[in-house]
Amino acid sequence: MSSVGGFKLQIQDRTNTGIEALQRTNAELIAQGNKQPGLTGLFTTFRSGVPQLFLDVDRTRVKSMDVL
Repeated sequence: MSSVGGFKLQIQDRTNTGIEALQRTNAELIAQGNKQPGLTGLFTTFRSGVPQLFLDVDRTRVKSMDVL
């Protein structure tokens, strides 16, 4: 049995206020959540100043090109 549990939450900027505002809202959400009984250690890996990339690799094509 693990002593670690959790959940995942994603927030979206639906009003197009910008990435800095999203960072502030995220920080506020975490701060308020950590004040709640039963919730501890809330954190995020999101940083508005750090680019995030998603790569969709076509493994079949890569293999056919002999890329290691």
